[in-house]
Amino acid sequence: MKRKCEGIPSCGVAGFISMAGNHMIIFNYWGNLFDSQGISKNKLVLGVPLYAQPEDPAVKPVSYQAVINNNPKNAAKDRISMNGISYHYNGSATMKKKTALALNRGFGGMMIWGGWP
Repeated sequence: MKRKCEGIPSCGVAGFISMAGNHMIIFNYWGNLFDSQGISKNKLVLGVPLYAQPEDPAVKPVSYQAVINNNPKNAAKDRISMNGISYHYNGSATMKKKTALALNRGFGGMMIWGGWP
């Protein structure tokens, strides 16, 4: 299923869902697109997740707090196995890199994606 995004070329819904990988490719794509549209970078924010996404789409995401409660050393990782399920998230080193990226590229700030108990 494809959809037309206002001011943005046709994009598959899965393209938005699969943003866990290839962070720089995605970041550069959207940064260049907004540049080409004359949108000032200081009006943009970089969203980062505070939850862990399971590899199995039938399993619900878990909160970052649940990941850390499972083992405080998980804060330094981007991937864990918990209860036999593989989860991906942004650990402390990745969060630092993304923060530096937003600052160095002149973005207006950052926002947090969350919402899972």
